[in-house]
Amino acid sequence: MTAWCPLLSLNLIFLDHGPESFARLVQLGEQQGGSGEEYRIHGGSSSHAWQAIPEEFTRRLCWCLDLVGSVRGLHWSLNSAECWQQAIKETQARQRQKIPSLKELLLRLILGLVAADCLKALTAADPCFWGRVDAECHVNLGSLTLSPKLDQVSRLITAFLVIYLAIQVLSTLGNVLFLHVLGPSLAGTWGHPWAHAPAFGDFSAIGSHGLRGFWGSWWHQFFRLTLDPPASAIARLLTGDESGRTARTVRMVTAFLISGALHACASLTLWGPSQPSHTFYFFVLQPVGILIQAALAIPSLSSPMLCTVANLGFTVYWLLVTSPLLVGDYASGVLWMTEPMPFSILALLGLSRRSLRTPLWAGFGVGWYRSERWWLSGLAF
Repeated sequence: MTAWCPLLSLNLIFLDHGPESFARLVQLGEQQGGSGEEYRIHGGSSSHAWQAIPEEFTRRLCWCLDLVGSVRGLHWSLNSAECWQQAIKETQARQRQKIPSLKELLLRLILGLVAADCLKALTAADPCFWGRVDAECHVNLGSLTLSPKLDQVSRLITAFLVIYLAIQVLSTLGNVLFLHVLGPSLAGTWGHPWAHAPAFGDFSAIGSHGLRGFWGSWWHQFFRLTLDPPASAIARLLTGDESGRTARTVRMVTAFLISGALHACASLTLWGPSQPSHTFYFFVLQPVGILIQAALAIPSLSSPMLCTVANLGFTVYWLLVTSPLLVGDYASGVLWMTEPMPFSILALLGLSRRSLRTPLWAGFGVGWYRSERWWLSGLAF
């Protein structure tokens, strides 16, 4: 948060021309008070309106909290007709999608938590996830022994699934809370399905665009709204425009550099002796891989199937080569030992060596953690 908040403030106050240039998309009929000039119907929609920054303090506070808390900014737009019309179209498209029922979301949530418990059992049985990254450790599969290379690949796949599941479970939990528990009456705009989008994009983007499709379309876009303004500003400063090939390359590299710095700051907060530079290097190497893949001219292959296989193959290869930097740093910081649940279902069934009630949650409580340095102090759960 120490790195995220200044970057967010820079974007909202300076790079995005201040809060006066923002408008919030709201459902018509939900306005409670406020002047008529505060709302504007735009983009050919008869069911939504754009809400400018309110004058009254309480309403303005809620408006600002929504702006700061909306990580993806799905229902926010700059004061631009093109942006407003595009946001209306995307909103109407999401509105036409089937709303997941509470039963469906709870089933997803339960399955995600069970899968997370299974992955937790795997990481708990592998010393390399305990921070012993330099130790000679192997995945325990009974009588089956894997080669060191397969050991490493299986570990990287496990780590990838842990991150993927964590994001999916949090996204599903948010949908349950805002759509079915709170609803529009308590959550306002966040209580509508059109204010939420899937955490991950279309997987076919990887087959079509390779590593660029992995990061730009399929992987979660929670940081994109914060990374784009400074990347665009630097591209304009260095190249004079934003649409040229050089400008797009500068934007991409800058976005990965900022993302790497943010993740490195997160690595600093881990319990163990982490190596934040390794996490930073992982993100720095991603645009290098994208540029290498572009130089290989894979889309020029004659067969579409061959092009898809080549894109998938290069993406998997590059991530397997570079992700040990990230996974190893998180292992050193003991991130993989974090307990996702207050109790283990597998332990309850006798299928895990972990205790029924995990050590992290055994002394559950909330309090203020005081450190020698102020930035390491804070509310501890």
